[in-house]
Amino acid sequence: MEETGKIIELVGTKAKIEITPSSMCGNCTQEKICNPFGSNKKVIELNNTINGHIGDIVIIEIIEKNRFLTTLLVFGLPTLLFVIGVICGQKIGGDKLAAIFAGAGLVIAYIIIKIVNNVIVNKGIDLVKIKENLHQ
Repeated sequence: MEETGKIIELVGTKAKIEITPSSMCGNCTQEKICNPFGSNKKVIELNNTINGHIGDIVIIEIIEKNRFLTTLLVFGLPTLLFVIGVICGQKIGGDKLAAIFAGAGLVIAYIIIKIVNNVIVNKGIDLVKIKENLHQ
């Protein structure tokens, strides 16, 4: 999947890119998850691998090999831990404990996602990259 964005700031070896979601986003079933506050623009920070400059229009690409794993991590893990929490809580002590365990499952999923995100950022693994500069 590709999006077009504009470099609005350079920070060291990174570029802050403002993206206006394409019409494909409006047809996506995950639009409200990806864009919960209805903001028309997003700002992401990526490695400036193409040596872009402020004002350059660039194409951003989600790296396909990572797409499944990130979707599984962000959506699958919380769902799995929520269901496990409900089942364990129900077996141990009824509805109240099921609700508590389900909430604990979501908190644990959030903590795991934050840890994985920090590892990805610290190792410099790109899940999204700047594909090309349209100004060159």
